[in-house]
Amino acid sequence: MTDTLGAPPEKQLPEDSGATERRPMTCHAPIKRVVVLVNPMSGGVGANAAAEAQDLMAGFACESEVVLLEGEDMARTIDKVLSGDADLVVVLAGDGTARAVASRAGPDGPLVAPLPGGTMNMLPKALYGTTDWKKALSVILEDGEPQYVSGGEVDGNAFYCAAILGAPALWAPAREALRGGELKLAMTHARRAWRRAFSGRIRFDLDGGPHQRAEAWC
Repeated sequence: MTDTLGAPPEKQLPEDSGATERRPMTCHAPIKRVVVLVNPMSGGVGANAAAEAQDLMAGFACESEVVLLEGEDMARTIDKVLSGDADLVVVLAGDGTARAVASRAGPDGPLVAPLPGGTMNMLPKALYGTTDWKKALSVILEDGEPQYVSGGEVDGNAFYCAAILGAPALWAPAREALRGGELKLAMTHARRAWRRAFSGRIRFDLDGGPHQRAEAWC
């Protein structure tokens, strides 16, 4: 995005209104409406994250909404938000949820800002250099500007910053089951991952180059 738009001047508040003047939004992109998606099951998202995000957003001169991502309705909720009128979708979750939102938004969707709310936080740390999601969100709103993020594609599914491919990826279902407190299911997935560890090879190419093989790729 090359066009810039300064934040509109704040309205004068009556002295007896008790209202606090809100901070202007970044001048590097026209952002009037922001939706913050919060995944409470992500490793780095606390129980009060949604309320804290709402309080932080209230201090900026934009329309905002905080939406929880929960259970089987997660994909439907993401699609509903992306089809709405948000100029910026902030994702307070892990790398997996951020990937899902960014890939669904595509090049024609709203701007997407992933916050460090997961365990590894590789993508937001690469973008903002911090794992403090409140600090990152303030920087985004005050001085953020659109930028391209490198990535790749596997069977039509986009990924950004990094990916784990091959046998090591089989441990992900076990991790998710543990997060949900399903110990028996976690053990089932763990046994399956152990049996298939390094049992096959993956084939890949980089930037249209020759096909290559590997046991795993991270």
